[in-house]
Amino acid sequence: MDTTKALISAENLAPWVKSVNYFTAKPGSCWGPRVIQEFELILIVSGNFGYRSADKQLMLEGSQVLCIPPGIRHTFYHVKDSAVEPVISCIHLEPDASGNWLRGSYQLSPEPELVTKLTEPEIMKKLFRHCLDGFHGLNRYRSAIASCQVKEIWLRLAEHWRELKYVKQISPRLRDMLAYLENNLEKSPGRRELAKHFGITPEHVNYLFKQELGTSPTQYRREFQVRKAQRLIMEGGLSAKEAAAVTGFSDAFYFSKVFKEITGICPSSLRRR
Repeated sequence: MDTTKALISAENLAPWVKSVNYFTAKPGSCWGPRVIQEFELILIVSGNFGYRSADKQLMLEGSQVLCIPPGIRHTFYHVKDSAVEPVISCIHLEPDASGNWLRGSYQLSPEPELVTKLTEPEIMKKLFRHCLDGFHGLNRYRSAIASCQVKEIWLRLAEHWRELKYVKQISPRLRDMLAYLENNLEKSPGRRELAKHFGITPEHVNYLFKQELGTSPTQYRREFQVRKAQRLIMEGGLSAKEAAAVTGFSDAFYFSKVFKEITGICPSSLRRR
């Protein structure tokens, strides 16, 4: 008997959405102890909540998402002494409709984190609301619409999960270098600047990036610049020229060329979309 689990990437998910809600909880509400048969995503819109299982006890606040896996006995509850109105949104789902995670028919890549701290919470709130509307709508394709909306939510969370796993794997020295690159994008620092700042040779800088990330300092910086510019255009309303300047590109033509190399589209096309 073949016991090999299929590895399902976030990009290839086809979720089965079982239920969606968005509501103000009664102060002191408690769910559990319980065991659920599917994944549950809980967006903490406002208020303070707690999660408790046999090996974890967490406090949660607004702008966090709790991802509870199936088969875990746990309790989720509102912290009564919070003065903020408790509002949450919950989605129950099987990440891949063709299998069953609890029965071990597939694995997820990246693996979900129990708690995700959102960097852009307003976007996630809108996505959860749109999912609620899609799931409970009268459209004949509502199941497919809800599946697509949950997939977008999962993909955005997966970005955080992948980054967190990635940060855990790299050495403290390289982590400091990445922070320096990201905090000085307008200067477009390269390996020589990193070497000078951290007191090592340019060759050793290259070695660290290649050994731990499989890329060069320049390539890492360019990809980070482009991804940040992409967010500034799509979510910040900046023009391509403005985003280029903020992320350290002094030449708009070169910015457009690099942007297309990495994303496959021109920044002006992205803005039109």
